[in-house]
Amino acid sequence: MKGEHEQQVQEFRQKMENVINTNPTIFHPADVKRIQEDAAYCGRFLRMTKNDPDHAVEYAKKAFEWRKSMGVNDMSESTLKACRFLKSESLYPYGVTKSGAHILVMKARNHIKPKNAEEALEHRKLFAFVLDTLIKEKNVERVCLMMDCQNAGVSNVDMEGINFMISAFRDYYPAYLEQILVVDIPWVLKAVWTAIKRLLPREAQKIIHFVDAKHLSQYIEPDNLPISLNGTNDYCYKYVPGQALGLFCPKAQQLK
Repeated sequence: MKGEHEQQVQEFRQKMENVINTNPTIFHPADVKRIQEDAAYCGRFLRMTKNDPDHAVEYAKKAFEWRKSMGVNDMSESTLKACRFLKSESLYPYGVTKSGAHILVMKARNHIKPKNAEEALEHRKLFAFVLDTLIKEKNVERVCLMMDCQNAGVSNVDMEGINFMISAFRDYYPAYLEQILVVDIPWVLKAVWTAIKRLLPREAQKIIHFVDAKHLSQYIEPDNLPISLNGTNDYCYKYVPGQALGLFCPKAQQLK
């Protein structure tokens, strides 16, 4: 099986090389380099397309075209207009799950709902920046998206934003999303989340879990949870320029 997978990766790479040779500027050089050097990354596209190299190429083309259009590889805190959203501390990593997936917290009560299309775009860029930085700097292989809904209200609801995050994992970050934990959701928001869940493909619905903070220990050890979520860790994320990921985000190899 290993030999077969290696052949599929090689075929995928060759087909991507043909695409690039036809239009050398179609993708960002950093993404081209990753295809050339990172076999595991290539394997993610194959995994999402049931090991079909042709389908994987179409998948990758869509992802890389989006990454280039958004300027993902060139983002930094200094160029990100949405830096003020970073300061809102509504999106940040916090430890790992029992299975070793890195936790990306979306703190609903701190979320600043976009007022217009320009702000919505900046929110999307912020999400891409945080997730890309997490993957590249911490060698992350799997992500648990945790929606902390404690004390959130209707004003914090952003259906378009939630749909984008889930769709981004599906379309642009292949085989990274392991599960979604929706924590302590108020009854007034339950209907919204139920509606969102129904719009998702069946496979995506399977990884969404509604859970009370007191039961989070089923998925995450208490020392990887803040006290506010029934954990024992007293670290609270605070945005500091130059440390967008905070201080509680270990590299993947440190977990082994």
